[in-house]
Amino acid sequence: MANFGALETPEPLKEDLIDLYRFAVLLTGSPERARHAIKQALLDPTGELPQLRGDRHRKAWMVNRIRHLTAAETPEADRTVPGCFARLAEPARSALALFYLDFLSIRDMAQILKMPVEELAKLLGEARGHLRQLAEGVRRA
Repeated sequence: MANFGALETPEPLKEDLIDLYRFAVLLTGSPERARHAIKQALLDPTGELPQLRGDRHRKAWMVNRIRHLTAAETPEADRTVPGCFARLAEPARSALALFYLDFLSIRDMAQILKMPVEELAKLLGEARGHLRQLAEGVRRA
């Protein structure tokens, strides 16, 4: 597990940190950059995180914060699964990562990504196809 140092982590989020870290790794393609994104998200300059009620809302807030913090990053073009994920465009990258990590419902994912469930389903199918193509390219290289 990644070390997040002495950062204050709200108790209900502690059990979700591994999933959130995996999500960040898939978005960035880098364990180090994922740790940095999690640390920045936990710093919460808005003060909103402790006030959110319910695990669902805290997870959704953290996912959105991580997406925001990693949006401008240039993913590492390596030959790993996270590297392939990181090369997907948004929102396909986030949608597929959330889907495979399976810690939010489809309805929650659609709400986070601000799209109807039907559009999310189509996006997931397209993203899986694109990820498959990226993985095939890695295997051939």
